[in-house]
Amino acid sequence: MQFVDSAWLAAHLADGSAIAVDTRTAQEYAQGHIPGAVSAYPYGAQAVSTPAGDAQFRAYVVEYMTNLGITGDETLVFYAMKNETTDARGLWTADFAGYEDSALLAGGLHQWLAEGHPLSQEQDNARQRVAFTPHWHEATFATADDAAAAHGDPHVVLLDVRSEGEYTGSAQGRYAGVNPRLGRIPGSVWIEWTELAHADGTYKSPDEIRQLLAAKGVTPDKEVITYCQGGGRAAHSYAALKSAGFGDVRHYVGSFGDYSRRADLPIEKDAETD
Repeated sequence: MQFVDSAWLAAHLADGSAIAVDTRTAQEYAQGHIPGAVSAYPYGAQAVSTPAGDAQFRAYVVEYMTNLGITGDETLVFYAMKNETTDARGLWTADFAGYEDSALLAGGLHQWLAEGHPLSQEQDNARQRVAFTPHWHEATFATADDAAAAHGDPHVVLLDVRSEGEYTGSAQGRYAGVNPRLGRIPGSVWIEWTELAHADGTYKSPDEIRQLLAAKGVTPDKEVITYCQGGGRAAHSYAALKSAGFGDVRHYVGSFGDYSRRADLPIEKDAETD
């Protein structure tokens, strides 16, 4: 994973070797976007740990990538207003689909504007759809069963990046009333996703991220599975870890919202929350 700056993106949009992918909502895109950017909000489907749910999600990923109009020679540059959850989810989607040349726009649209680049309000995407053939990168993808199997494996870390209340099981967090069960996946390590970024939304340096995670026992020699509630914060953390040199990172896309619906799988929570 890499970051590119606004000057790099402007130059490579001009020569046709980059595709800007706006991961905000269609309404936000319409209000102003990078000229020529493709509108591609990446939350059109959720991954559910059933055969039908998995097939539906993979079909959505293929459709998402088809809409980007990739010929195969471009760098995909995902952006949001700042470095947020949607641009990271777009990046992970490309990783999972097997498209290797992708990046995040450092600082997002906020930085693009700060450096004097223009916006467009053209409503039509500049690129035509091109049928996309996936080459699934399964090592980036995790399911409920993968998460459950990680408990007790010294080579795998389950990284819960939700709020502390969600982790302990004392609060529903941002998805109040959604979970049938509260708590966490057994054996999870907790660090809130915001700790991996600065106040302006930009990611912390690789050294800072590695130090934060090392204090929790999370090191680059281990496989890490990131999860949150619905996959957004976990995607951000996936991107943060990749930027810090973690080579074996899997994103549990369905996250705890999916896991908690599996009555056959255990959860744990702090005793005082019972």
